[in-house]
Amino acid sequence: GGGNGGRGGPEAEELPDRVKKWLSQLLDLDNPLLSLKLGGKAGVSVMTPDVRSEDGGAPWIENLLRALEEDKLTFRAREASVLMSEAEPPQLSVEAIKRIDDLEAAASKVEAETGVNNLYLTLGTVIWTNKKKKEVHSPFLLVPVRLVVGHGRQPGLVLDRALGGTVLNYCLMQMLWQTFRLSIPALDSWSSSSDSVEGAFQAFLAGVKEASIQDGLIRLKSSCALAVLSFSKFRMWLDLRDHWKDFMSTSGVVKHLIETPECTYEQEVQTAAADEAFAAAAREVESADVYCPIPYDGSQLKAILAAAMRRSFVLEGPPGTGKSQTITNLLAQALAMGQTVLFVAEKPAALDVVKSRLQAVGIGCFCLDIHSSNSTPDALRQQLRVSLNFEATFDEEEYKCVRKTAAAQARKLQQYTDELHLPNAVGFSLWSAHQACLRWSPDVEPPDEDEEPSIIVERVGNGPLSGPARCRLEEVENHCTTLVSEARDSGFDTINGCPWGFSRLTDPGSVDDGGLVKQCLKGLKDAFKADNGLTSLAEVAKAGGSLTPRALELVDAFEQTKIVDGIFGRAYSLAAWLRWKALQVREDSETLALAEALLQQTPEARKALKAFHTGWLKLSTALNADEESLARWCGSSTLLSRVEECLPRWEDDEKCQFLKLGSWARFLSELQFLRGLGLKSLAKAVLERGISLDGLAGCAPFLIARACRDERLMALETLRQFRGARHNSIVDKFAECIEKERKLLPKRLPAKLLEMRILPETNALLRALDWKRKSTVPSIRKLLCDHSAVIGALMPCVLASPGSVARYLEPDKWTFDLVVFDEASQTTTANAVGAMGRGRAVVVAGDSKQMPPSRSGTTGDEGEDEDVVNDVESILDEFRDSGVQDECLSWHYRSEDESLIAFSNKHYYENRLSSFPAPSGRPELGITWRKVEGQRGEGSKITNPPEAEAIVREVRLRLSDPSERSRSIGVVALNKAQADLIRSLLRDACASDQPLPFVTNLESVQGDERDVIIISVTYFPEPGTKLSHNRLGPLCNAGGERRWNVLITRAKQEVVVFSSMKPEDIKEEKLDENVGARDVRSYLFLARAQPQRRGNGPTWPRGGDGVDRNGGSTGGEGGEGGGSGDGAGSSGSNDGGGDGDEDSTGACVSTDGSVRLHRNEIADTLRKRGYRVKESVGLSSFKIDLAVAHSASPAGIWQVAVLLDGKGYQKRATVRDRDVLPKQVLEGLMKWPRVKRVWLPEWLREQEKVTDEICELVDSAYRGT
Repeated sequence: GGGNGGRGGPEAEELPDRVKKWLSQLLDLDNPLLSLKLGGKAGVSVMTPDVRSEDGGAPWIENLLRALEEDKLTFRAREASVLMSEAEPPQLSVEAIKRIDDLEAAASKVEAETGVNNLYLTLGTVIWTNKKKKEVHSPFLLVPVRLVVGHGRQPGLVLDRALGGTVLNYCLMQMLWQTFRLSIPALDSWSSSSDSVEGAFQAFLAGVKEASIQDGLIRLKSSCALAVLSFSKFRMWLDLRDHWKDFMSTSGVVKHLIETPECTYEQEVQTAAADEAFAAAAREVESADVYCPIPYDGSQLKAILAAAMRRSFVLEGPPGTGKSQTITNLLAQALAMGQTVLFVAEKPAALDVVKSRLQAVGIGCFCLDIHSSNSTPDALRQQLRVSLNFEATFDEEEYKCVRKTAAAQARKLQQYTDELHLPNAVGFSLWSAHQACLRWSPDVEPPDEDEEPSIIVERVGNGPLSGPARCRLEEVENHCTTLVSEARDSGFDTINGCPWGFSRLTDPGSVDDGGLVKQCLKGLKDAFKADNGLTSLAEVAKAGGSLTPRALELVDAFEQTKIVDGIFGRAYSLAAWLRWKALQVREDSETLALAEALLQQTPEARKALKAFHTGWLKLSTALNADEESLARWCGSSTLLSRVEECLPRWEDDEKCQFLKLGSWARFLSELQFLRGLGLKSLAKAVLERGISLDGLAGCAPFLIARACRDERLMALETLRQFRGARHNSIVDKFAECIEKERKLLPKRLPAKLLEMRILPETNALLRALDWKRKSTVPSIRKLLCDHSAVIGALMPCVLASPGSVARYLEPDKWTFDLVVFDEASQTTTANAVGAMGRGRAVVVAGDSKQMPPSRSGTTGDEGEDEDVVNDVESILDEFRDSGVQDECLSWHYRSEDESLIAFSNKHYYENRLSSFPAPSGRPELGITWRKVEGQRGEGSKITNPPEAEAIVREVRLRLSDPSERSRSIGVVALNKAQADLIRSLLRDACASDQPLPFVTNLESVQGDERDVIIISVTYFPEPGTKLSHNRLGPLCNAGGERRWNVLITRAKQEVVVFSSMKPEDIKEEKLDENVGARDVRSYLFLARAQPQRRGNGPTWPRGGDGVDRNGGSTGGEGGEGGGSGDGAGSSGSNDGGGDGDEDSTGACVSTDGSVRLHRNEIADTLRKRGYRVKESVGLSSFKIDLAVAHSASPAGIWQVAVLLDGKGYQKRATVRDRDVLPKQVLEGLMKWPRVKRVWLPEWLREQEKVTDEICELVDSAYRGT
């Protein structure tokens, strides 16, 4: 149809800059509709017997069109052109057949990519001069046609009636308006159904004449050609030009991109609401409305619910992360929540994948497909009829029962996870407390504490310590270290102990305040004069002790009774005697005994003893001694002998400013600190020398950690009552329920959508669907425009391409709650903005690390044609640059050997992808290197025949091997010429009835996947030359690494690299910023490092991908460039990320290895039983904590994967991610014989039983039972 084709729109200066930019990209001189260059695959000139050159007449066209209507056009060779005639044609020349074959191949490729036939027969050529004074040739009229095989296998043309009749080149008319202000009203409404071709020619010539345009600037030439052309960009140009203001009004994202692209996009939808919805769904609460009929992981669920909340974002879907499954679930969720959705994909393949999934889950009849080449009015009416007549019923009670059971099981699983990792007042959970117990496991047996664990937890948690739990224990350990140091400095660990051991002072600052200790020492030294006999009193029991004052008083009283009467008189002597008797009656036997003993000593000795006691009383009081401390200090010695022994040491310490006394005070202070934490038994054992100082440092942290562990096991109900078998049954029940739920959803979803459907009046639509006369059947656009309300209610999901959106959907009639773009990394913003403008929220799904949109062509370089691509910005890039939030899918499911994704994960995805290790024993998995002696092929284009022939031999070998036949094969060459050569050689080498593998070039492989991908590197340095760093085709361009990433992530099982060059041939010092070539070099190093296989197990250099970006081998534990030899994925140098690790990213792995202690504890137990064990198996953030094998099992083959329930387990986003997904993928996709979960509470209580269960699994797997 026509309409506004010959008139201009608003003046350019009225448009915002971004809109101008997009319009310019949609309507530029590179468009074949404006500048048709014939030759090669772009198009071929066609001659007819009665073509006239420059007069503009077109009577021959009418004959031509009549012949097309009757399907009578065929080809024959004539000079360098192709001739069309109604006469019986001769056999075509080889050259003519090749040109037609090339054109047909180009047309088929475009149709496969766009879903629409783009082959046109052009009628007339407008030759005009552009603003750069260059002459441009543009087709005037276009007839949609298809190439067919005619009589005698002669190729011929038929009219493609699905696209209608002859159309005017409106793209040309718009460009003529912009350049010359040429407007031809007679052509505005021109239609082949009502107007003649001759009339169009005449109207154009008349319009040019009336416009008084300078002679020669525009002329119409009679000509005919076959070319691949596309109107979609022009339709999108018109759509944007006429409706950009409407798009801004409808779509906040479009408004943002036009007005404030440099700012972060602020959305009206509250993030908190989306987060709450995700939290509920992640915990599987019964009220969570999740309508996802395809299994999903946590990262996918987050994106699905964000879209359902009408949030706009980028959905980053790296290779193998389930992007199409996520989009299917996303569409189903949005529809189930009553939203209208527009799903947009440029390529039919991407749309067909989602469409087939929607049909498989029962909601295909709610989705209107206007993308494909079959989008005819009849096909559209048939879709509507099916949807109108669709019926579905569903037993909601059954679903509710399953959902309720699943929610109940999930609640238990979530409760276990929460309690297992719930910190107490100290900050320790059961998991971290056990790790701490292992971390601080003491070298000596600590005493059992009398305090309840809860009291210790309360005191440690609310006492003087602060910070995270581990920091608290480290602080306690530091205190213990200080305690040991001060104890040794004080002399506590010597044979005689600390000389100040009786002191109870804990403040070193008050040790000798005012010189009191010095005075006491002076008095004691005076008491021990050599001639006073005090030393002899050391043998007298209790002498010098607490009984001494009273004993001396008795002695004094007794002595008084002996004084002669003449001095004081008899009366005084009697009084002294009575006092002596009274004292005897009052005192205990020990004091009396001491007094009796002292009476046997000399008066000088007793006097010295009195002086000693006075001095000692002052010293012991000054140092806060008590009977307990004195008894401990004296031990079996008497006080006098102990003081006499220590006096020289006190004098020495006095000379050193009482350093030992200060150390003893600090030692006592640290003991008091331990008592304050509830560790009284430990403090007592230290003070009484019941525990060695050598093993003390770890005892206190251990006792606290053990108390925390015991407290968690007693305080939390789920942990207190935990039983492993019962918990495993809960996991199994939950998995069973969600599988039942998934199987019910394909029935529940359509029933729900039918229940929600509220149709407006449908009589008018029914009349349009029952239209009998073909000639008056409304077009797709008219049907969708006239009945938009009822069709939108009938089929709330529309599947389209950007071109079909512009072609069929009137912006004022069709707006959507949500627009979803797939393969957005290959869609330009200019192409996407029209579809985005019809939606209130937009999700663009793609992979920013894969191919951007590009324009292809050829260029010469020293006479050698190379594939050339010029990348342009995608809508995905535009979104990211404009501050639109992104959601990233993170679980990788494609690779059955994770070495296939490890390189890309490291170099392109910042190790964000979680891939799954394989148990090995499958020699067909991994990366294989094939070195070929290359040779340049003949011709201007670069080919490598020896490499192509080697690949053909490899393919034939695989196709003839019964064990290989079931595996799909894809062959990818780095340029198109090599791909064509391989395809040709395969056709010649294989039987005609033998299915050939997929063969393509680098630019066309995105979106495909195969079990085996065979890479033809193609390029190599010819003898005597060096390989230029810029001679790797498109890989050398900016963004070349994105193409390489696409190529190496297509395989599910194996990548085979055929290369005629060594990685060293790409000189690292010449690469500069050429990331693509640098990554090719690194990958070739990596591939070559793998053992030559077909019968040997795959290996992978440990420590990541084994190659740094500069191409050198990192080696790791596998040695220089070699594999580890065990075949399973390996533990990287970070050794992080298992379910038992502190952080699934490995970011918090401590240098002391504490996060690995529980894992190693189990590993050591199994090794003692004679099994082979490998810790932390895997190349990504997800690791199998332990791989276990029978001792007789070959190296590299494992029987059991052991998963723990640590921090990595806890941090998984959903219950499904934690308890279902890893086990299912490991046992299913990765083919592990057995997977065993070890639950920490069960391990703590029944270690032997758990160990026995693991051993039984290993043995049964080894036996194959």
